[in-house]
Amino acid sequence: MFGNREMVWFVGILFLDNILKVLCQCSGSTLTLTASEIPAKFTSPNYPSNYADNSACLWLLDSGVAGQPVMLYGDDMFLNCNNSDFITIYDGPTQINSLIKLNLCTTAPTLVYISSDRYMLVEFNSDPSNNAQGFELTYISAADTSATGCTAEYALTATTSPQYLTSAGFPATYSSGSSCRWLISGASLSTLNITITWSDIENGGSCEFDALTVYDGQYMCENSELIIECSTRETAPASTYTTTANHALVIFTSDASLDKYGFVLEYQQNPVVTTSTTSTTTTTSTTVSSTPTGTTSSSGQQSSSTDTETQVDIPLLFACAIGGAGFVVIIVTILHAVKFLKAKKLKKSGMIKVQTIAPLPARTAFDRRQGPNTLSFV
Repeated sequence: MFGNREMVWFVGILFLDNILKVLCQCSGSTLTLTASEIPAKFTSPNYPSNYADNSACLWLLDSGVAGQPVMLYGDDMFLNCNNSDFITIYDGPTQINSLIKLNLCTTAPTLVYISSDRYMLVEFNSDPSNNAQGFELTYISAADTSATGCTAEYALTATTSPQYLTSAGFPATYSSGSSCRWLISGASLSTLNITITWSDIENGGSCEFDALTVYDGQYMCENSELIIECSTRETAPASTYTTTANHALVIFTSDASLDKYGFVLEYQQNPVVTTSTTSTTTTTSTTVSSTPTGTTSSSGQQSSSTDTETQVDIPLLFACAIGGAGFVVIIVTILHAVKFLKAKKLKKSGMIKVQTIAPLPARTAFDRRQGPNTLSFV
């Protein structure tokens, strides 16, 4: 950001630069102005305040292209015509070229001056007394780029650089009974910017006499009308309109009277913007669904009673198998532990587990006469 001191220096330098330009320009030097398809203005020194006495100022208007003329007209002009205050216009870069206009001191919107080539020299002189407010002049340059659009539809290709379309014969007046058609196309998936940079068309209020119409698309349709223009150069707009796709249809028509200077239209393709799509993979857990024929499941898919949709989650089944095997191992271990503990307890208490019992011998008849036998009591 500028500080206060830097701002003062900046304003001072800018002021001195402009003052020096005016002083040099009005003291025998020439100020060169480059004309383009977009209108620009220049004024007398001190405008809208009074110009100085004994002024001698020169402006050289240059279209920058050989064979491309310059158009000049007055918006406001207040000169002291009773004295020697006037404007002289030359058809070329020097004062030795032929005159377009000598001693011009009043003007009206209908007064337009056009050079035959790329240069136009404008000279302003004032006498020693009785100065006035001065003037404001507009200049513009554009070659005739209408091509064959007034005999058949003409195709134009838009790029990302500005290009210009004009009425037929520009900067001369257009013809009566014109019926012109241009189709502007850009790259696929692009849109177009359309700007009317300059217009001088017969103004009928609702454009019923002469009209410049731009449609959003390739065809004439009331619903796709983007622009309808019939303004004069005093009220010409500079609004930009954007199409919804890569085509614009331009139509210009005129009636049988009051021909004017036409229009300059700028068209440009907007850069194509591409987007990338990222796919997302979703893993669904095991789901088994079975719904009656003709019904819709909760997922919104129709299914049949004979069709069963089974989605298997392999990792889940693997985990279940490992868990089941572990459970069996634990049960077997517990059983072996119980068996071992029981065996240990019996051994500790001195008890002997008899697996089988031998049969006892057969008991014989007891004879009272015999003494007791030990085995008989067993």
